[in-house]
Amino acid sequence: QILQSYHPGRLKNLIILSPPYVLLGLYKMVKPFLDPATSAKFIIVKGDKQKEMELSKIVDPEQAMPVMLPGKGQLTTDVDCHRFLYEVPFHRLYDD
Repeated sequence: QILQSYHPGRLKNLIILSPPYVLLGLYKMVKPFLDPATSAKFIIVKGDKQKEMELSKIVDPEQAMPVMLPGKGQLTTDVDCHRFLYEVPFHRLYDD
């Protein structure tokens, strides 16, 4: 309740790729206790076709590594993780 009161709607979607069976079981046990709006934000993806379909909705092929979107991902340059995590303010895009 405290997080919902002070930080409502901070999560747009949570995509879980190829989760282990233990996590699927845990989610099935917890889901009935979640608010329907919250549980709708969880997207559980199993299999390469579903992974490609869900990720292509939110990631442009120019910004996706080939591992994320096999056959479509065009980002082949290295991503500077240190710059992204420590130097770019969270409210700005990586390319700004």
